Amino acid sequence: LPDMLAIMFEADGAYAGTIRANAALNGVAGRIDVRVYGDCAGIGAAIAELGDGPVHLVVDCEGAEKEILDPVRCPGLARAEIVVECHDFVDRTITTTLLERFRASHDVKTIEESSRPVSPHPAIAGLPEIDRALAMCELRPEAMRWLWMRPKSG
Repeated sequence: LPDMLAIMFEADGAYAGTIRANAALNGVAGRIDVRVYGDCAGIGAAIAELGDGPVHLVVDCEGAEKEILDPVRCPGLARAEIVVECHDFVDRTITTTLLERFRASHDVKTIEESSRPVSPHPAIAGLPEIDRALAMCELRPEAMRWLWMRPKSG
């Protein structure tokens, strides 16, 4: 996907600057459009800007999934392939609501978090095993899940 344009939304303006700086360091600043905050209207506008091209969304919005991913308020979502991390510990109805909203328009696969081995990554390889494990831990109050939603064909 070397020619892909990524439109990114970040709720915190300070982090948006960090994303832009990292994009510049990685030589992709011209392919990333970072916008502060993403709501249903903003995502709908971004989808419209893309015209008839493919739309792929990766959504990690820390509990705002129901507000952002609403195909009634944002009809463009019907043609988007979406991977969303569901923060059900914030709102117990997130996953069930999204499954109901996208059942008619998308094939949905649920991906449950699984255990992962302690990373041998060179940046932490010299640390004791407990420190490597802590470096990989997000300290979530429960196991996470993701929905991979692909538009149904025809």
